[in-house]
Amino acid sequence: MVNLRGLRLDSNQLNGKIPDEIFLLRRLEHLDLSCNQLQGKISPKIQQLCLLECLCLENNKLDKSIPAEIGMLLNLLELRLDSNQLSGKIPKEIFLLRRLEHLNLSGNCLQGVISPNIGQLSSLKKLYLGNNKLEGRIPAEVGTLSSLDDLRMESNKLMGNIPDTIFQLHKLEVLDLGNNKLDGSISPNIQQLSSIKYLDLSKNKLNGSIPSEIGMLSTLLQLRLESNQWSGKLPEEIFLLNELEHLSLSSKTLGGSISPNIQQLCSLKYLCLRDTNLTGSIPKEIGNLTLLVELHLDSNQLNGAIPDRIFQLTNLVKLDLSNNLLHGISSSIWKLQSLTFLDVSDNYFCGSIPIAIGNLINLEELYLSDNQFSGTIPTEIGNLTKLKNLDLSSNKLCGCIPEELGNLRGLIELRLTANEGLHGPIPDSISKLIKRRVCDLPVEESEDDDSDYEE
Repeated sequence: MVNLRGLRLDSNQLNGKIPDEIFLLRRLEHLDLSCNQLQGKISPKIQQLCLLECLCLENNKLDKSIPAEIGMLLNLLELRLDSNQLSGKIPKEIFLLRRLEHLNLSGNCLQGVISPNIGQLSSLKKLYLGNNKLEGRIPAEVGTLSSLDDLRMESNKLMGNIPDTIFQLHKLEVLDLGNNKLDGSISPNIQQLSSIKYLDLSKNKLNGSIPSEIGMLSTLLQLRLESNQWSGKLPEEIFLLNELEHLSLSSKTLGGSISPNIQQLCSLKYLCLRDTNLTGSIPKEIGNLTLLVELHLDSNQLNGAIPDRIFQLTNLVKLDLSNNLLHGISSSIWKLQSLTFLDVSDNYFCGSIPIAIGNLINLEELYLSDNQFSGTIPTEIGNLTKLKNLDLSSNKLCGCIPEELGNLRGLIELRLTANEGLHGPIPDSISKLIKRRVCDLPVEESEDDDSDYEE
């Protein structure tokens, strides 16, 4: 065993501490103990594995601090300590590992600032520090890591501006700085990220206008800028990103309308512009985004009717238009056969709920509350057997509650209150259904039914 060069015991159910005897395997080049239930600290004796090139201890329950002695493993190419319970600061000795190409310390409880010495890791290609408790500023020296193609520092407590030097990383394909406390504006130099595919700056305190230069990032597939403090309007140049598959943006301090040029985002699968202070009508050109799977335009001030062309988006699984000023809805909406989630609540829709709603057999959540729908509840809703949440409250519905709602055996929430025209007893089929469910009904349950609902 003393001549062993590779030891792979990953993805088992090993527990306890890492035995000191492993550190006697002086010729070891690859050690993988990942995806187990190992506990305790990483021993300083790890320095004895001086030929080690790959150390994978991720997805365990290792705790305490990272031993400074890891910095003596000068042959290391790959260091994976992510998804443990490691605490303390990142030891400065790690930055002596000049051959290191892959460093993953994410998903721990690491604290303190990121040292400027990180710039010494001149061979680094992938750097993952996300989901820790790191604070302070992002050191400008990160921008000297010219081989870096993947940089993730999300979900920490990082603050200050995004250093301009990061935009000099021409090989960078992934930049995730989301869910921090970063502020300031984004430099126009962001256009220099000529290889970028995934850009996440969401959930920070970034301000100023969204730079039009983002439209020059022609390789971009995902762009997440939501939950910041942007001002101005969504730049038209964003609509030049015809490879973009995911666009997520929200900021109450933005405004303007949705440009018809949005149709140029022909690869788009996910579009979220919620809570962005948008006004005007929904452009019919959105209906040309034939690959759309999710469309979220909720919590704006959009008005007018839902354009018929949207109902041609046959791949649409989630549609959220809630909390707007919309007032026209075509029965064609019920042709969206792939929908599992539909929310048009808190608008000004009126008239009867179309009986064609029964065609949406994949629906799991249906929210029509806080509108002016009138007439009776269509019995065809009873065909939606996958439904888990149904909210028809705060409308002008009338008549009896249909017995067919009792067919919805998977229903978790049923809300029908604030419909003054609904009357009569709760049908027996629903009385059985609601005993183990959350229900908000306008009338009394039948008194002659004491039976339990059977799953």
